[in-house]
Amino acid sequence: MKKFKSAAEKVHAELKAKTNCFVDGKIVKATQIVAIDDDATSAMWAARMFYEIRKTHGYCPQIICVGGKGLMSKHTHAKSEAELLAHVASKLGISSKRISILGEGRNTGDNVLAVAKNSKETDITLWCVTQRLSLRLERTQAKQAPELKSYYFVIEQSLDEVMRLYNGKGVCDGEMLYHELASILNRCEGYAGTFQEPINFMVSDEVRAAAELLEKNFRLKLPKKTIKSYFQFLRLYFAIKQKKAKMRKDLDNEIRKFASILETEKLVGPGDRILNRWIPTEIVGYTPRNWNGCHGWSCETSGGEPIYAEPKFPYNLK
Repeated sequence: MKKFKSAAEKVHAELKAKTNCFVDGKIVKATQIVAIDDDATSAMWAARMFYEIRKTHGYCPQIICVGGKGLMSKHTHAKSEAELLAHVASKLGISSKRISILGEGRNTGDNVLAVAKNSKETDITLWCVTQRLSLRLERTQAKQAPELKSYYFVIEQSLDEVMRLYNGKGVCDGEMLYHELASILNRCEGYAGTFQEPINFMVSDEVRAAAELLEKNFRLKLPKKTIKSYFQFLRLYFAIKQKKAKMRKDLDNEIRKFASILETEKLVGPGDRILNRWIPTEIVGYTPRNWNGCHGWSCETSGGEPIYAEPKFPYNLK
């Protein structure tokens, strides 16, 4: 598998879109953030972008979670991809009224058109997308919904960082991820001019050779399946069934870690509700424990319950 991992690293590093949502170091004034993919990582970073915009510009954008049930994602979790993304965003403190769910899309084109259909002419859209999906998504949006004023935040990770249990990419030594990476160049070139705009940069011979190696060996996301492909599917299917409980636990752990980062970096604070708990405000007093039969200053507050200050939501937003 070493040669496959090396090829996958080349494809993953080169066949991607670029982040363009920061101007002079400040995040753009997006009115809506799209979480997309069968990977909950997209929703985590969409939540972070939400708080970045709130902190920088003083308003709360909408988070749009898109995606139906894919070839493998229908086995990794019971919900649609959009519902899973919405669940993660909610755990990270995003109010339900700030989350829209578009869970019918069967492919990237469907998802892009769903966002376009539900957008106003004045909307500014920030796509929060994993590195491996970014190029296909950006090229698809450029072709099928060019009217959307779009910016991209590409979640850049090493291959090892992507290969996790919670997103299913770590099962069978990363085999599911290899199938996805094997399809990037093939789809971008095969759909150029029809469903996608052509790739707008030169693909090196080295990356092309790496993509071809993956295409020959991992075809679940490509046409012309081989007998080997069906055995690979069965291996992935049973591995997911076996590890489903561990995948849920790994996701919960990752959400907790991400929530901790949001608090440490002060993107969330007193008055925000995250991981189903309120972040406490300053303690301004304690409830009386013993009045000593009197009133006023004679009451004993030692050991009483803390009284917190009124939550000061950022920019008076709730």
